[in-house]
Amino acid sequence: MITEDDKKIKVKAIYITKRFDLISNNKKGRARTKEAFFEGNKQDFWALRNVSFELYDGETIGIVGLNGSGKSTLSNIISGQISPTTGQVEINGEVSIISASAGLNNNLTGRENIRLKGLMSGMSKREIEAKMDDIIAFSELKEFIDQRVKTYSSGMRAKLGFSVMVHQDPDIMVIDEGLATGDQTFVGKSKKKMFEFREKGKTILLVSHSIPTIREWSDKVLWIHYGAVKAYGSVEEVLPQYEAFIRWFNGLERKEQEEYKTKARQEQLSYSLEEYRQELTELKVGENRKGKRRIEALTAKAAKKKSSMSTKVLLCLSAFVLLWLALVNTSSMTLKKSLRNPLDFFQHHLFQPKETFLERQRATGNLPPQPVEEKQDEQPVQETENKPAQNEPQPKEETPAEAEPKLTEYHVQVGDTLDAIALHFNTTIEELARLNPEQDLNALLAGQVLTVPESQASEEGDNTLSEYSVQVGDTIDSIAAQFHISPEELIQLNPTQDLSNLTVEQILTVPTTP
Repeated sequence: MITEDDKKIKVKAIYITKRFDLISNNKKGRARTKEAFFEGNKQDFWALRNVSFELYDGETIGIVGLNGSGKSTLSNIISGQISPTTGQVEINGEVSIISASAGLNNNLTGRENIRLKGLMSGMSKREIEAKMDDIIAFSELKEFIDQRVKTYSSGMRAKLGFSVMVHQDPDIMVIDEGLATGDQTFVGKSKKKMFEFREKGKTILLVSHSIPTIREWSDKVLWIHYGAVKAYGSVEEVLPQYEAFIRWFNGLERKEQEEYKTKARQEQLSYSLEEYRQELTELKVGENRKGKRRIEALTAKAAKKKSSMSTKVLLCLSAFVLLWLALVNTSSMTLKKSLRNPLDFFQHHLFQPKETFLERQRATGNLPPQPVEEKQDEQPVQETENKPAQNEPQPKEETPAEAEPKLTEYHVQVGDTLDAIALHFNTTIEELARLNPEQDLNALLAGQVLTVPESQASEEGDNTLSEYSVQVGDTIDSIAAQFHISPEELIQLNPTQDLSNLTVEQILTVPTTP
């Protein structure tokens, strides 16, 4: 018979605790900000206090306790999802955890969640697909496997998660109420699978409120009572104590139960590192110099401040930089100019519109300055002075040499550039900028509406451009040479087409040959 001395330790918890920060929801404004940034204003809650136990190959340990006692916190520490505040946890093997909703995405189907959980557990895509049918068959969810998980009941979710886990073949299984909502058929099948794991030397941690399940499946029982170990040992030793406590607790009045819970939770709130060190001293951990060093090592992580002053300063600076960038984005200044003259930035440029594309082009000299409009009120005086006598012959009105072209709208297509649009409508970039003064033409967007000359697009454009159907053996260079243009011009005439791979009968826009 294999004894515990012959077995290999799979899980070893050494004086572990877990502390959480409680921030009050009742506080607002400065009080809540002060509470979040300064350690002295936070309330500590010790979910686990000085927990120690050992688990060997092939053993199943049942973890019991009232709601809020720290059972799930302990299972999350064992599975590596969170780390302990003090103490050490030694894990010898791969750990897989299952709970009613652990690792499941509500918006994915059951099949997609199998792939997701498999990849998260280190399985390869090939391995997942090879085991897909077996996982679905074991879960008994074949008819629902392609439905979204958010439509599943808690029992169906537990079946799916358990099925994925048992097909990973982990060394250590942590089951956090994973089978509490399963039907009897699936529970029986899961029980058989768990015993197969035990025979192979696997280790199981079972968190459950079901005393019959704990009694039937467990070798040892760990009773967690509001963060502390109330009892740990064999099923025959611990479970009767827990059952007696449950009978006593359920016999209390509702008010008495709440008073008991409040008192127990107050002990978790008032717990401290000093009390933890005192407990270790009473356990004779620090009797000698080596033991004292061990106590310091166990408490070193918790003794450190959660965020140093340099970290807080860095967070404040980061927030200031983000705020400054947001203000620059709503101003008429650039970031560089705002840093050079912050006072001018806040007084004259904050929340002011930025320069348009046309204004920037004029400022850089790429466009001529905007002509000054004549004052309308001076025109009648000028007309009166220059009005000819009645007997003098009236001069004929001069007809302008060229009328202002009509304008139309053009919707930017995918791949359009400003040069290509100007070439297509026989105009210039400067003219396009003049016709669209309120738009940013630096970065064109598909669907953007531009104002363009209508007459040049319909008359001149139709007279100078035509269509060409690509023939067998044509290349972009040969087509460009045929129409006496460069390949670059051919690309500009066809901004929405991919000319890197011509196909036969592809229609291209080309200049009309003379």
